[in-house]
Amino acid sequence: MKRTRGLIALLAVVCLIAGLLAGCGSKKFDFPKKPINMIIPFGAGGATDSVGRAVADAAPKHLGQPMVIVNRAGASGTVAMEEALKSTDGYTMALTSAAILTVQPQIKTLKYSASDFKIISTVVYNPLFLFVSGDSPYNTVQELADDLKKNNKVLKIGHPGVGSTNDMCASAFFNALGANITKIPFKSNSETIAAILGNHVDAGAFHPIEAKEFVAAGKLKILGVFTPERINMYPEVPTIAEGLAKAGYDFKYKTMDFSSWYYLVVPKKTPDDVTNYLVEKMSATINEKEFQEKAKMMNMVIKPMKPEEAEKSLKTIETGYTSLLAELGVKK
Repeated sequence: MKRTRGLIALLAVVCLIAGLLAGCGSKKFDFPKKPINMIIPFGAGGATDSVGRAVADAAPKHLGQPMVIVNRAGASGTVAMEEALKSTDGYTMALTSAAILTVQPQIKTLKYSASDFKIISTVVYNPLFLFVSGDSPYNTVQELADDLKKNNKVLKIGHPGVGSTNDMCASAFFNALGANITKIPFKSNSETIAAILGNHVDAGAFHPIEAKEFVAAGKLKILGVFTPERINMYPEVPTIAEGLAKAGYDFKYKTMDFSSWYYLVVPKKTPDDVTNYLVEKMSATINEKEFQEKAKMMNMVIKPMKPEEAEKSLKTIETGYTSLLAELGVKK
């Protein structure tokens, strides 16, 4: 009888523990309970801002909460990333570029590196072109190169921040020419465009979404594209390497794609269950018809990658920029 009572007591204890464990295991995943912020590292009106707003418009259907755009321009995108690093609860994501993650930490002392973030999703792939004003004397890369060589001119080049993708590709180009340039920083590509239109700077590298209407109106001219091959949206535009070859120059970075890659990221300390949820829901957002149609209208290419694949791709990009930064003598 005592033995029976002992077994019953033991069984009761086991059942109690099992019940407690079951209760713990069934804890409800309650995220998100409020709107999610998306930090944009540049001002309103530029390519990054436009991409972010397209994502924010499509996301609520999948997230179940609104997505709020927060523009944090400054210091070539690093102000935004340092702010994003402070929020580890999943309620703040950042829309960033490969250059902000990989170049900036190599040229200045920052509170973050690429390894401090987890990639939630790739977003779009955005090519960069070299632009001049519609009344510029240059119609081709060859004409620009020949004039600089003959007259030793000093050109003013606009960019949205030192170490930005725009700055890197333009620096690689003019460095190949051995040209004297003065680089003028702005807070966004839209400001660079305004400066070119006003003849305050001579040239700049930016994206087709920002310049399409000005090209159509003859207010801007495209000299070349910073990709290894010509691209479908402007098949008549030669690559920068093609233009330089016609002028007698070999472009060391002719196989490097200087296009801007956009990523949604969160701090590495964000809980795994929240991270996994965001990966699932933002993947659905990027594949949403509404977003894909907007991306097409912006002349951007969607190239989905799983987080692991995106991390590997980012490492490859980082290696290429490390070489260029060393050549330019701007590594810290």
